[in-house]
Amino acid sequence: MEGNQSILLDKLFNFFDMFGDKKHLMIKYMLDNNIFSDSFIESILSNSNFNDSVDVPNFNRIEDIFPFYNTLLDDFDNSGDTPEDILYNLNNKLDEYILKDMFEEAIRLRDYMKKNNIDRIIK
Repeated sequence: MEGNQSILLDKLFNFFDMFGDKKHLMIKYMLDNNIFSDSFIESILSNSNFNDSVDVPNFNRIEDIFPFYNTLLDDFDNSGDTPEDILYNLNNKLDEYILKDMFEEAIRLRDYMKKNNIDRIIK
């Protein structure tokens, strides 16, 4: 973890920087997403969205804020995979989240699949 710690610090700095002066929203987002869990830390470490600072749009509605940050955390990069591979991999990941009681992650993945018209395969 020692080598990853400096990478994590850099990425978390970029992530926190996106909230700007909206610290109360950052704290709520951190609490809602259990930011210090191993799965959240892993999603930050493996996510290329936080290598540099990200331009955050101005939101007209508060309901649009957290979905924006959630899309940045989505690590469902499937470039180069066949459609069958994507279907299989995302369904397996969703099953894994459900089995591990990682319901917030399961909901995010389910929403991602719906948004991208990826079918759910029930086993």
